[in-house]
This record gives sequence, structure tokens and C-alpha cells, in this order.
Amino acid sequence: MPISEFGSAHIPTLIALPEKWMAGLAAILISSFIGYFDHWISYENRFLWYMVHGPHHLPDMLHPLGAPLAYSFELFCIPLRIVVWTTLTKLVYAEPMLLETALFAMANYFLEIFNHSTAHYKIVVRSKILRFFTRLGSGQGTYHYLHHSSAENHQMVNFGPGIWMIWDRIFGTFEEPPTEIPAVGWTGNPENHHNPLRVVFGGPARIWFELRHNPGLVVKLKILFGSVYWNPPQTIDYLKKKDVGWR
Repeated sequence: MPISEFGSAHIPTLIALPEKWMAGLAAILISSFIGYFDHWISYENRFLWYMVHGPHHLPDMLHPLGAPLAYSFELFCIPLRIVVWTTLTKLVYAEPMLLETALFAMANYFLEIFNHSTAHYKIVVRSKILRFFTRLGSGQGTYHYLHHSSAENHQMVNFGPGIWMIWDRIFGTFEEPPTEIPAVGWTGNPENHHNPLRVVFGGPARIWFELRHNPGLVVKLKILFGSVYWNPPQTIDYLKKKDVGWR
């Protein structure tokens, strides 16, 4: 059953806003809050970091065709996010706004070329017009590029999404990008393996290794649901060249 038909049949309209643009704006605000939390938790939860989001931050040079989804299981999250957003439009309007959702997603993806592009950084940071539109479109461009900086704590700023980076401003994670291009990659730029198989499967292999070699239910739960800043007694890192081995 198509999403629109399913939504019309099974999702209630809690607040019937009179205009589509009102419903669209409400849906963007709600879904962008969920997106902000989803992005933030992927840095706090070690399972999400190693399984899904960590590879996205590995490159030390960003390219618009390679950085957003390449070598990451995050690709499988996109259909779910579209379904959630379309569902939210039905909560505030008489019918699911599938077409409008798709068009907005396409417009945002166009701005992705500035999000993850070292070559475009200086162009965007010096252009007031481009910076205006990238702020308006969920904090793209140099704002998100700073989020990929390898400097300490920079990956905890400018999460987006949200019009005018509203949630970053509310939760205190907004930061203006510098004029000079920051170094990007994992914090501190450790020396990593760049073999595609290691990048894709290094995180899952690490979690599997830890579950097999660390006894005790509590430890196994912490492996799956604990902080990214915690490691079990027996662990292995398949990506960092100087960290391969038990510890």
C-alpha cells in the first residue's frame, strides 16, 4: 500500500491546520527536532556510532559524492526518515503531504553538495547569499562542514537539521564556521585504514568481537547501549592503525 493511502487510512489528524504551508512548516519543525535528537544520540551511543555514523566522519577530505552516505549503513535510515516525516504531515493536515515532503527533501539534498565538500568551503564561507540559504536550509554548507572538523568538540556542534538551525541555537550547539578550512576527520586525525571493507564492516566487527569476548550481561548491555566514551575490558579497533589488537 502506498504511503499516502496508508497514512490517510491509519494515521489520525490531531490538528487540522487550514493551509498546506502551515502543515508543512509544523511538520518540518517536529521532524527536525527528531532529526536533531537522532543525530545527537549517534555520538553518545557507542552502538550507533560504530555501526552507523562513525564511518561518515572518517574521511579527512570531504567530497559531495563520497562523504554523505558512502561506506555507511546510514543509507538504510533514509526511507524510514521520509516515512516518519510524511506521517507527521498527516498529524497536522487532512492528508499526507508526500509530494511536498519529497520536494523539500530534494531541495535539501541539493545543498548537500556544500555540506561535504572541501572544494566549496571557501566559496560558501565568503558568500553572504549562500550562507543565508544554507542556514535557512537546515544548517548546511560551512556550518555542517564545521561539524566534521577533527578539532576537539567540533563534532558536537551544528548538528542541524532545522530551519535557521533552530535546534542548535536552542540547545547551545550552534557555532559560526571559521574563515579558514578546518581539518576534518575523526577527532585528532588518528592514522586510519582506508580499506572500504574495513570502513564498512569495522564497526560491526568491533561490536561482535566485544560481545563474544566480554562475559556478563551488564557488560554486554553497556556494549550495546553504553556511552561512546566507554570501552569494555576486551575490545579491538579495526580502523585505527595503531590500535589494532586486544586491550
